[in-house]
Amino acid sequence: MSTEITPGTVRHGLTAQNRAIGQIMTQISSLLHDIEAYNNDNRLRGAAYTSHKTYMTQGHGDYLGKLERALAAKHTANQTHINALDTYLSTHSWFHSGQIHNEIDCWTIQINLLNVLMIASPIIGLFMRNTRDNLINLRNNRRQKLQQIENYINATHSIYDEPNRLVAEVDRSLVRIEFADRCMTTGAVTLPTMVRVDEIIKKQRIFREVMPNSEYTWEQIKAMSPEERARLFESDMRLMAAFAVTEGLASAHNVDSQIFFEFHDVFWWNDYGRTVDGKMILTEIDGRMNMFLHRPDVNGVSVPFGFFNPDPFQTIFDNGWDGTVFSFYHFRSTDIPESLRDRTDEMKEIATHYALRSNSENAGKAILNYLGYYESLEMGNPKTSFFSSELDVIAGRWSGTSGRKNFYNEIEAHADLLLDNDLRANLSRAAMELRGRGEEAYFNAVAIADMAANDNSIDKILMDILWYFRNTLR
Repeated sequence: MSTEITPGTVRHGLTAQNRAIGQIMTQISSLLHDIEAYNNDNRLRGAAYTSHKTYMTQGHGDYLGKLERALAAKHTANQTHINALDTYLSTHSWFHSGQIHNEIDCWTIQINLLNVLMIASPIIGLFMRNTRDNLINLRNNRRQKLQQIENYINATHSIYDEPNRLVAEVDRSLVRIEFADRCMTTGAVTLPTMVRVDEIIKKQRIFREVMPNSEYTWEQIKAMSPEERARLFESDMRLMAAFAVTEGLASAHNVDSQIFFEFHDVFWWNDYGRTVDGKMILTEIDGRMNMFLHRPDVNGVSVPFGFFNPDPFQTIFDNGWDGTVFSFYHFRSTDIPESLRDRTDEMKEIATHYALRSNSENAGKAILNYLGYYESLEMGNPKTSFFSSELDVIAGRWSGTSGRKNFYNEIEAHADLLLDNDLRANLSRAAMELRGRGEEAYFNAVAIADMAANDNSIDKILMDILWYFRNTLR
């Protein structure tokens, strides 16, 4: 990698920066003097003044003191940098190390060629000796300049380590001030401990890593009321997932450049007559957050086409999921609670989304990638990308079907049969009724695409056969 250095420009910039640092340090010194005078003013007495003096000294005073030390270290490092420029590089020249390396290589080839010609023919040597010697001198000159650059880099590569360390301490002090608690009754201000400060900085970093382009920060979301936060999360589930990761409620897994959010609490839901548990996983596919429920105890996975009640995401931020069994509802449910009655169109849209083949294929592939990653993680050798042939095998281990395409089809089939109300779908409902279960049981069965290893129940077999004929008749 080539490095272009213009010593005069760099020197000018460092000198200007040091002048600015000097001016700022003068202002900081004045502010520190004022804080010290305020702290030592015995005329200002009482509990409120004592508390505020402590806050100003340990908060703002500590911040300004650390900032002053960081700036002083930066000033010293800049001066060291200027001295290195003066020592190793000419103020009026510029070097391009990549170009110098190319020139040296080129001239070396020419010198070697001339040496061969001179040995082969003494007559040629009489004419070529001066040319060769000139090239050798040019090469030596370039090597000296390259050595100057290397000496300069060696002299400056670590001079900013200490200023950077001190800047990190400044940031910690600033966070301590920003997250101070003020008592509304007495006005007393309490600074967080440095352990708490480090926790906050860690959460800020995690949130930025998960949502690098978010217009919101972790602090802004944390400061919202539960109602404001719920409205925000409803409009952007990615923010909800990122906040859950930051709060330690979920983990983010990068699998083949796709982020999967795994919630830590076990999620229990009432699947119309049976209570099922698993881990909730969210992932973004084509700009849309998709949910599936991972059930490793039965090598299974479920893809719901509706909503759970109460709201899982509001519940997890309130008290967690422990002890709650959620109920599932789809747009054909006859017992939809009041809180979800105005969202039946959204429920139907979920089924419509998965009934489109390209969407069920994209979702199915993402699920299989995650399941493959989970298996490799359990074996202690995490793997994040898989060939199609590997996805075929994974599909067989996590559903009662063979091959990735049948896995994708099963997701599409459930959504399709939930939506369809024509004669062909009535055949499937009729099959359910023959088994004494009725239309509502049929819709409940297709509203969640439940897939598991060795799943060869009569319901699954009937639905697979009827969906096959339904597709054939299209």
